[in-house]
Amino acid sequence: MAITLNFPSGSDFSIQDDFWISALSTNSGQTDMKYVFDVYKNNQILTRVKLYPQPSSGRGFFNGTNIYRNAITYDWFTPTPSVASNGPFITTPPSDAMLAQFQIRVGEEVAGITTTNIASGNISLFNYSIPLYKRRQPSITIGNYQETFLSNRSKNYVRAQLGQKILIPFKSTELNNGIYMIIKKKVGNTIIQDESSPFSFSGDYIQLDIGSSAINAMTGFNNFINSSVQYYDVSIFVDGPSIESEPVRVWLECNPKLQPINLHFLNAWGMFETACFNLVNKLTSATERKQFAKKEWNYNGSSVDYYSTRNGSIIYNESKINYGNVVNWEYKLKMDCPDDIDYEWLQELMDTPQCYAELDGNYYPVTIKDTNYEYSKNVFNGLKTFELTIELNQTRLGYIR
Repeated sequence: MAITLNFPSGSDFSIQDDFWISALSTNSGQTDMKYVFDVYKNNQILTRVKLYPQPSSGRGFFNGTNIYRNAITYDWFTPTPSVASNGPFITTPPSDAMLAQFQIRVGEEVAGITTTNIASGNISLFNYSIPLYKRRQPSITIGNYQETFLSNRSKNYVRAQLGQKILIPFKSTELNNGIYMIIKKKVGNTIIQDESSPFSFSGDYIQLDIGSSAINAMTGFNNFINSSVQYYDVSIFVDGPSIESEPVRVWLECNPKLQPINLHFLNAWGMFETACFNLVNKLTSATERKQFAKKEWNYNGSSVDYYSTRNGSIIYNESKINYGNVVNWEYKLKMDCPDDIDYEWLQELMDTPQCYAELDGNYYPVTIKDTNYEYSKNVFNGLKTFELTIELNQTRLGYIR
C-alpha cells in the first residue's frame, strides 16, 4: 500500500480560510476502502476522520479548518504602560496567537483493518483574515511585510491626545540584531530626533504602543511628548541589515473639548490596533422587564375595591407586577472624518471578533452591534464622520422584587 499526500500550493495560509488536503492511495479502487485523516498538535491527536474516496478520481479530500481554528488563542491582550506589550510571539512551540502548527497523518481502512500514518506532513497556519480580493496571494513572511507595521490604517495621519494609548503591531525577522524606535517630533518649526534603546524581544511580532505616555516612559523623560508638540513620527530601525520602517505620524490634539473613547480591536492580521472616537459619544441603556399579571381588585368583605387608603391617600392596586429588570448598555460612538484609507481600514473594526473599550483606564469587552458597512470615499461623499454602536458586554440586573 502507498499514499501520496498533497497540500495546497502557496505559503502563509490563513487559519480563517478553508485548507483542503488531498490524498491518493493505491487501494482507492476497493469498494470498502476509506481514508483515515489524523490531525496532531504537539504530538497530541485532535481528531480522526474517515472519508470515502471520490468516485471519479479515487482521492480523499479533507478540510480540517474548524479543528485548526480552535487552536488559536485570543487571551494574550495585556496592555502595559511600556512601548512594547506582550505580543503573540512565535516561539517553539508557537504561542497559538499568531500561528498554529499541525501534523497531518493519513492512513486507510480496508476490509475493516485500519492502518494509520502511511503518509504525513506539517502545516503552519497564520491567524489573519483573508481579503476580499487576491485570495491566498498575501504573504506575511516575505515581500511587503518585512520590517513593517502590520496595519492597513493611514500611516500619515493618526490623530491622538496626550496620554492616549495607540496600539499598533510590528513585524520583524531581525530582532536578534537589535531593534530601535526612532522618534522625530515637531515643536514649532523645529524637528527634534531621539533614538531609543534596543528592544530585547525574541520572535517575529511585537505589539507596540506608540502613544505619548508609552514613549515618555521609554525615553525616561516624562515631558518628552507634551502639549508643545504638534506631531511626531515613529519608525523602527533594525540594526545589522540597517533597515528603517515606514514611519507613522501621530498628530496631537491638546486640550480637547470632548473626552474620546478608544477601541482596541483585533485587526485583519490577528493583532491589536486602536481606533479613537473623538467626537460626541452617547451612552444609552435598554431595559428588559419581566412581569406577571394579577387581579387589580380586592374584596373587603362587603364590596369590591380597586384601591386602598393609606394615611388618607388613595393608592390604586397593580394589575401586573414588575419583578425583574435587565439593563443592557450601549455607546453610540462618532469619529471625526477619516480619510479614504482609514475608512477602508475601519471595516476591520466592524468585522473584529474581539474588541475592548477603554473607559477611565479600564478595558471593557464590547460587541459591535452594526452589521452593515459602506465604504466611503471623499471624492463622492465629501468629508463624512464615521459612526457605530457598541454594546458593553456587561449586562446588569436592575430592581428585583
